Amino acid sequence: MKAFGRYISVRKHKENAKMGGTGLELSAAETSSMSIQRGVVETVSGEVRGIVRAGDTVFYNKSKEVTFKDEDDKTVIMVVIDAVIAVAPVEAP
Repeated sequence: MKAFGRYISVRKHKENAKMGGTGLELSAAETSSMSIQRGVVETVSGEVRGIVRAGDTVFYNKSKEVTFKDEDDKTVIMVVIDAVIAVAPVEAP
């Protein structure tokens, strides 16, 4: 499934509070009170291409995500690009 409009699809990261190797770290209080989640971008819509790309790690406001199951019963998370508060770009090969 692909993102459309101003959305990106993300896969939640297991350790939401820390962003290893990037120097960004949120405390438990910040992640719970602000509902900040960490995820890895899976797909990017045409409108936001160039802002983020597949493989980037993002911190985003959880209240702006839309979660549902696809036809294969896989959880799909869509996040509006305006909810992204930080991006750790994937390193170019």
